[in-house]
Amino acid sequence: MREILFKAKRLDNGEWVEGYYVERDNKSWIYPAGNQVISKSLARELRPFHSAKSTQRIMKEVFPVAPSTVCEYTGMTDKNGTKIFEGDIIHWTNWNGEQKEAPVCYDQEWNRFCIWLNGAESMGVNIHLSTSGIEVIGSIHDGEGDYVQRG
Repeated sequence: MREILFKAKRLDNGEWVEGYYVERDNKSWIYPAGNQVISKSLARELRPFHSAKSTQRIMKEVFPVAPSTVCEYTGMTDKNGTKIFEGDIIHWTNWNGEQKEAPVCYDQEWNRFCIWLNGAESMGVNIHLSTSGIEVIGSIHDGEGDYVQRG
């Protein structure tokens, strides 16, 4: 079974934070993955009715994030051991020796993380590409403007 994690950009400083995603009252948060308090108490703590004291404790351990930047972990790592998330831009060499890069997305029709080739055909990241040759080179949420696929 793969680890269910998310990453998103923090609202306070724009840096990436990785962990467990929570959305409530039209607000989005990430609980850092290393937080041991979360695993047993997350569901209980996020009930609509809880004390002000528990809310204060939770808010010290959680980061408000931009919902448009939330990316799900694919369960795979690249050749450098970097976790590959939806929205990451990956670089690889195809079977013809051509250098390629594309953003990782989720294909609902095939229920898989993939990259889109020529805007019409998807290729499963975990099936068709060897992760030993993949390298994460950025995110569609980094930098200015929209990502434009090259190659």
